[in-house]
Amino acid sequence: TSGTVAAFLTILGYSMYDTVIVFDRIRENVPRLPRATFSQIVNRSMSEVLTRSLATSFTTLLGVLSLMGFVLIVYGYGLARQAPAVVYAPPAWLRHLGTALTIPAFILVAAAYVPGTRIKRAVGHPMVLGVKVWAVAHLLANGAVADLVLFGSILVWAVVNYAAARRRDRAAGTVYAIGPASRDVRAVVIGLAVCAVFAFCLLCVLLGP
Repeated sequence: TSGTVAAFLTILGYSMYDTVIVFDRIRENVPRLPRATFSQIVNRSMSEVLTRSLATSFTTLLGVLSLMGFVLIVYGYGLARQAPAVVYAPPAWLRHLGTALTIPAFILVAAAYVPGTRIKRAVGHPMVLGVKVWAVAHLLANGAVADLVLFGSILVWAVVNYAAARRRDRAAGTVYAIGPASRDVRAVVIGLAVCAVFAFCLLCVLLGP
């Protein structure tokens, strides 16, 4: 099956990677350890590669589990929307406000990846702040139990994370450098473009109409 082939290729890739890295590490350690025997150099090289391989494997596993968790969240949220348990019904103006708030949320997230923006200088951690604004927007526009659980937990995480990050910045005296104003313009344009794509394409594909 395709799953078996994928698993075999993954194992083969890691094996080839480790083999190449072991020989390369032995080559590097030979001049570094002139008094050591060859067996000692091999043992030390393999120990170093093993530590690195475990870290790589753990990182890969963590990434796979995170992706699986995200898929399950989207799938479960989609199922919950089919038979929602409504806690409160937000008025139309509150829905419009929530929709409007997603625009600065995406701009803030985009600013996190454009270096030297005045946005980052002002807020410190625009991505986490953007997630916080995004969660608030969804809570304002949706009143079902699934929305309260999902976006409420995201909001709590973002609030705690942002407060901790700003506290670390103040303790370390961190000041973020700024560049030309064109970088802020770039962040705004990217944020608006991603917001449009996400709103009109991705949500329809993932969650349905």
